[in-house]
Amino acid sequence: MKSPEWGGKSALDPTFLNMVKHWIELDGEVYAIFELVRAGGVKWHYVFTSTNQFLSVLTSPALRSPSGVIDVYRHPQFPVRGWVDNAFVSRALSEIQDGQDWFLLSFDNEIEKGQTIGAYGDRSHKALKQELQDNAGKYVMIGPDIHWPIPPDDYQGDWISAEIGGDGACVLSPNTRRASLDRHPELD
Repeated sequence: MKSPEWGGKSALDPTFLNMVKHWIELDGEVYAIFELVRAGGVKWHYVFTSTNQFLSVLTSPALRSPSGVIDVYRHPQFPVRGWVDNAFVSRALSEIQDGQDWFLLSFDNEIEKGQTIGAYGDRSHKALKQELQDNAGKYVMIGPDIHWPIPPDDYQGDWISAEIGGDGACVLSPNTRRASLDRHPELD
């Protein structure tokens, strides 16, 4: 199934919300990146395991003012998961190849809220080991890094994007399938 073109659609659009709900029901979770353009490009990373959890963040007052985009990915994106201790470090280093691009999300003790307290990426075992040491005792998830722009055939049907907050319109570029915040007078 190919991802719908979400040009100018709000993340509160029923079609968008139903797609996210469907993915959570099928896969048990979605990974979401909120990129707040008018807040200095800050990015929030979440792993949502329920539709209520997703809606709670999506409708929070923090997202009403700054404009931005939300990218949502289906299928568990982070196969290496657990509380960081020596055994977990060994497992992560054996499952992530040295030289492979990786991305790590760290959580505080309230992982059920879904919000990360850190997001880091690199491609070396040295950097991965350092990040794991820095996150000792925390819950982390590690998986392959997502490269931008996304090649047209990657993530088809597994990735959607929409506008959040503000008054800008979010349009998927047909060349890169990467969300951009282009103003469209007909949508104002």
